[in-house]
This record gives sequence, structure tokens and C-alpha cells, in this order.
Amino acid sequence: MIVFDAFIDPGKYDASIALFSIEGHLRGARMVALGSLVGSPFAGKPLPHLVAAAVRDWLRNASIEEDITIRRARIERMKVYQARGQKGDQEDVLDVQLTGGACGLVMLDFGCRDVQYVYAAEWKGQIPKPVTKRRVDAELSAFEKGCITWPYPRSKRHNVYDAIHGGLRTLTSRRA
Repeated sequence: MIVFDAFIDPGKYDASIALFSIEGHLRGARMVALGSLVGSPFAGKPLPHLVAAAVRDWLRNASIEEDITIRRARIERMKVYQARGQKGDQEDVLDVQLTGGACGLVMLDFGCRDVQYVYAAEWKGQIPKPVTKRRVDAELSAFEKGCITWPYPRSKRHNVYDAIHGGLRTLTSRRA
């Protein structure tokens, strides 16, 4: 059995997940998404349970040799701001929270009994995406960088960086 810690950055239609060894080294990171729903009756609709199922399926297939156990999981929790300070549609925050909650339930399937929901302000504050990228790139070894599966399109990469950064800050002693 392989034991990991996990950080999940949930989205409305996807989730980014980073897995860390219990020693604190990145062992896998990627974005899981629903794929194309064009032409489907579900197109344009949030489906948090299916995003969580995609997380579960990736974790089940992450190791061919052994079963995976998740020791600790941290899931980003969205902050609701006053309407004038909120970016975008406030309903989107609720959809993302549903995805995060469904992913928390998936962690139970992998034996995790330590699931916590954390605000971004608790681990990164309001730093811009380029700063997160620089900090993560500076912290990871070449081997760890090779464990990352980057999403397409490139505009989604910041979500994977957030999952890695969140894991480094909340699950390891590393302070990227």
C-alpha cells in the first residue's frame, strides 16, 4: 500500500490534485476534468459529483502496483465576499464548494480520516498567479517537476500550480 497526502483545488467543471509522499515530496499532480460535454444535455452545467468521480478514478489508476491510501487531504475552500468585492458570479462559488465537498467524500474511499477545508488566505494570501508559479518552480526538484501532468489549455495550468503550492504549504514543511 502506498500512502500519500493530497491537496485539491476544486473548480466548477474540474479539479486539480497534487499528491505528496509522507516525506513531503511531490509524487503526482494533474487536473481532472469532465471532458467535452458539447452537444450533451449536461453542457454548461456544473456536475460536482462527476468531477469528484474523475478524481476518484485518477487516484485508483495512479498506481498500477499497489492500492493508494490518503493519509491527509486539504481542499481549498472558497471565500464569499460582499457583492462589490466579489469577482464573477457568486453562484459559481457555490458550485465550486459542491465540487470540493464531493471530493472530500471521495477521500473517504481511500481511507482518509483527516480532511480539512482551507481558505487560500490561510496558505497563500492574495499572491498573483505568476508569483505562485515562480515559488513552486523554485521549490520542486527536477524529478518532482516530471511528476506533473499539465492540462490543456495552458490557461488552466495555474490551477495545478495552486494545488501543488497548497500542498507544499499545508501538508509539508516546505514553504514555497
